[in-house]
Amino acid sequence: IPDGVEVVAATWQAYLADNEEPERFSAVFFDDFPIVATPSRGSRWRTFLEAVGPFLRAGSLVVGYCCDAERLRAALPDGYWLESVAPFELTPPADCPYVSEAAGDRCFV
Repeated sequence: IPDGVEVVAATWQAYLADNEEPERFSAVFFDDFPIVATPSRGSRWRTFLEAVGPFLRAGSLVVGYCCDAERLRAALPDGYWLESVAPFELTPPADCPYVSEAAGDRCFV
């Protein structure tokens, strides 16, 4: 792990609840799978961004993945935007509960 990189081995909900240092991060990779039951306002991304906002420095990057870039774009809170999206190949296992190639799902980074 490079210097200055912190890997958090916890749910974001637990991590943020135990930390109060504002403007701590300059970049975050958001991995919301497996899905944790958290009340959301229609989007796990929106819920996460609203919670992590106080911990981000000005100009921070938040990186992650989604299956519907347009739906994500519509759900972003004020002050956030999609800088770029790129589809990537994904072959989920047949029993995957959240991505279905048969349903036409594609993942984007």
